[in-house]
Amino acid sequence: MSLGRGMTVRQQQVGKVLMAEISDILRTRMRDPRLGFVTLIDAEPSRDLRHARIHVSVLRDTLDEQEAVVDVLQGAAGHIRTLLGQRLDMRCIPELVFLLDTTAAEAARVERILSEIARSHDSAPRGDG
Repeated sequence: MSLGRGMTVRQQQVGKVLMAEISDILRTRMRDPRLGFVTLIDAEPSRDLRHARIHVSVLRDTLDEQEAVVDVLQGAAGHIRTLLGQRLDMRCIPELVFLLDTTAAEAARVERILSEIARSHDSAPRGDG
């Protein structure tokens, strides 16, 4: 849960609850084999708590495959919202928008580039002076 982005305490609380409940729903109630390994990264409820952006990380080989999983999640958003309504005592269950979080992939890409630079630097001929 991202803190410090100007979210109210209530937004932070709702975000934590959404993370826990959606994670449990994905683990126990969603049987779609296309989902594979999905990790919830963050939940950002809007100020009025009527909408929430759910950032997910997907363990798949290509960006297209990852985006396909997010599309499956978005297609199931209404069902997930219905299940949240059965579990949560909230006046309004937020509309859910699932977004792919590529932070881990970007970090791995940067690490790979830095390793390549270090290897090329180590193998470069060195002058003595």
